[in-house]
Amino acid sequence: MVTINHSEHTTMVILAPNRSMSWRATRLLMLALSILTLVIAVLFGLAGAWIILPFAGLEAASLCAALYYVALKQSARQVIYTNNDTHTLTVEKGCGHPDQRWQYDLYDTAIAVVEQEQSWSPFTISLYDNEQRHLIGEFLNHDDCEQLISQLKSLGLYVRSSGQQHIVEF
Repeated sequence: MVTINHSEHTTMVILAPNRSMSWRATRLLMLALSILTLVIAVLFGLAGAWIILPFAGLEAASLCAALYYVALKQSARQVIYTNNDTHTLTVEKGCGHPDQRWQYDLYDTAIAVVEQEQSWSPFTISLYDNEQRHLIGEFLNHDDCEQLISQLKSLGLYVRSSGQQHIVEF
């Protein structure tokens, strides 16, 4: 998902994975499946198959851990913002708060777009200058990648070829 916010001196592009469930819905799903698993396990325990109880608890805990991990990964954000006064482009990545931050000179920065073998696969998009190169939007789908590239081009960034990679021109 690509969200764009414009103001007088800055432009902010927020990149986020597409989410099918909110955190609240994920918690309700964890609760419902855990209760169902434990109720079935207790019924088997009452019928004499008590050995099933620890495995049911382990199953419920594993399911909750997996759903929590997926929900955590779905809360990842990448924020790209430009400051027209200082002519800088800043990229921040993280879950909940920025874990990584890179700053580029707006006029020395370009976009490298690598096309995948399958036409439906998303592009690999990198921002780079003379000193650094970082991937952005790894979790975006094909349409969101196209929207991101067009937005970055509207900010004045150029699509340039980079080494041995096949570069897509937009």
